[in-house]
Amino acid sequence: LTSTEMLVTILFIGMVEARIVKESVTGYTSVGWWLVNTSL
Repeated sequence: LTSTEMLVTILFIGMVEARIVKESVTGYTSVGWWLVNTSL
């Protein structure tokens, strides 16, 4: 691999991981809000 290919690969993996983290955080937040709303 050239350094450019490595950089592109790292950036791509970072974007995919960021999207996964963002979606799970959003999911947890939605569940949290649902629990708060149903318990009140």
